[in-house]
Amino acid sequence: MVNYVLAAERYAALIEQLGTEAGEKHGWKTAVAKKLGVRPAYISMLVSGARVSVGARAIDRAIERLGIDRSFFY
Repeated sequence: MVNYVLAAERYAALIEQLGTEAGEKHGWKTAVAKKLGVRPAYISMLVSGARVSVGARAIDRAIERLGIDRSFFY
């Protein structure tokens, strides 16, 4: 059984880490979105709490683009 809460928490942690790496500069959400293969608005919604669930496609893109092991999310 897939634990979607854990996946969302891990995705949020990944956004935070990538944001830290991007620095506290203007446009960090855009840089993170490009790395993850999603739209900047998606990142903004997750960061602000307007969206709390993370789609499987977004997780799959993160796995592909960053070479993260699937077990990190599930």
